[in-house]
Amino acid sequence: MKPFDYRKGRWIVVFDTSSWMELGTDSAPRVFDVPVPDKYRRAWTLNLINHLLTLEDKLSSVSGLGIRIKARIEMLSAEEGAGHFSIWGSYRPNHNFGDAENRNMDIGFIELGEKRLSPGDNLETELTIWSRPGLEDVLQPGRKWRIQAGRRLVGFGTVIAVLGPA
Repeated sequence: MKPFDYRKGRWIVVFDTSSWMELGTDSAPRVFDVPVPDKYRRAWTLNLINHLLTLEDKLSSVSGLGIRIKARIEMLSAEEGAGHFSIWGSYRPNHNFGDAENRNMDIGFIELGEKRLSPGDNLETELTIWSRPGLEDVLQPGRKWRIQAGRRLVGFGTVIAVLGPA
């Protein structure tokens, strides 16, 4: 089965041969990952996609939405729990600035562009963390945090520099 895509405005929904769809734009090809629905969940999935794209469009029109930082990203190996997939484009995992039991996650985009990040890889890149009260106090050079896919730890980040508002 060959991959195919669907476009609506600036958004692209890409179906590949796996059980996931990637929602994104030409400049950020992987903003959301959504499971491909079975025949009983099609309407629910379409509503989810519509909600995500509408929300993202609204949020992207707000200035000062986040804080840009330069960071070192260290992905765990597949054996350590990072999974067996590479990421590229704009990856949006959970960012946990607390301990392992913390359930208050921040949302952020790791901007990879044409680079791929595989389990076990490390790189320096820019990313945006969506603003919340007190975030400026947390994002200081040298600060380490947990990068998670849901509750699963997939890597660590370390702030190199704060670049300013997004």
